[in-house]
This record gives sequence, structure tokens and C-alpha cells, in this order.
Amino acid sequence: MEKKQRIVVYEDANGPYKQFLRDGMDMTPDELFVSFMKMRARNQAFFGVKKKTSQRLTITKPSWI
Repeated sequence: MEKKQRIVVYEDANGPYKQFLRDGMDMTPDELFVSFMKMRARNQAFFGVKKKTSQRLTITKPSWI
């Protein structure tokens, strides 16, 4: 059973970042990976998955030469 999320009000914009670092120091690498995958899935569900486009560079001889 997961614990319920709570609403936290931070004093400045760096508050969430500092809290994330503090939480990460207490977690094992396996727990960090699971947490990362959950956040990644939530982010992809919210923003959608971007398809990678092929990036090709075609070099042709200019017509004026």
C-alpha cells in the first residue's frame, strides 16, 4: 500500500529540488530507479511520448557550381 501524497508549500523555488535531493539520499539505488520509472511514466502520460524523428544530413552539390 502506497502512502498518500500530501500537498507541500515551499518558501522558494528551490524547495522541491532540495527536498528531492534529501529524499534521494535516503533511498537505495533500486528504490531510486523505481521512483524514476514512476515519474517518467507519469510525465509521459501527461505530456505524451515524443517519437524520435530521423535526422539526416544530405550534402549535395550546389546547382551554381
